Amino acid sequence: MKFIIIVILLVGCSSVKPPTIYIENHDKYGNLKNGFPENDTLIQLKGLKGQRLGEGKFAMAEGEISHLKVGNWKEYENDIISSEGMYRLGRYVECSAVGPVAQFYYYRTGEWIYYNSMGEVSFKLNFEPTEHHVQTNCEGGDVMSFGIVKEVPLEYWGEITYDKIYELQKIIYEHSDYLVTMIPLNGIVHYKVENKF
Repeated sequence: MKFIIIVILLVGCSSVKPPTIYIENHDKYGNLKNGFPENDTLIQLKGLKGQRLGEGKFAMAEGEISHLKVGNWKEYENDIISSEGMYRLGRYVECSAVGPVAQFYYYRTGEWIYYNSMGEVSFKLNFEPTEHHVQTNCEGGDVMSFGIVKEVPLEYWGEITYDKIYELQKIIYEHSDYLVTMIPLNGIVHYKVENKF
């Protein structure tokens, strides 16, 4: 009788670790502490006619520059500053034929300043990182952070419409052969991938 009780105690006290799942590319940009990669590089983007389009950093992995904006950025239209603020990186898991694969994206965070066509401050908005659900090929999808405008300062109430907020929260970026659009809406990030060709 004593033997049976001891066996039950030993089996009942053993710790069982859940299985570890390998996620391809999970640490591609490091541990993303506070949304920043381990490596980045400062870039000045220019249009075909030499006009400035943007100044800021892109995340780097394995010595290659990615399409992912990070840190402080200044963006231009017609060579005149149009906005400035901070981007952070996020990651979610997509399932493929070879198993789970980490997908990376960037989003606005903190105060962003927007300028008019003469380069004068037009308005300022704060983007708060907020968790959203994203539907993926994996059962149940995943959760990702995305910068959301939760409050419009009183001074901009007539100028900032819901449509404007919708457009400002949207993230669009080009990859080598496709275009990605990510839109946070009602706690869900909707994304669309289009071939460029």
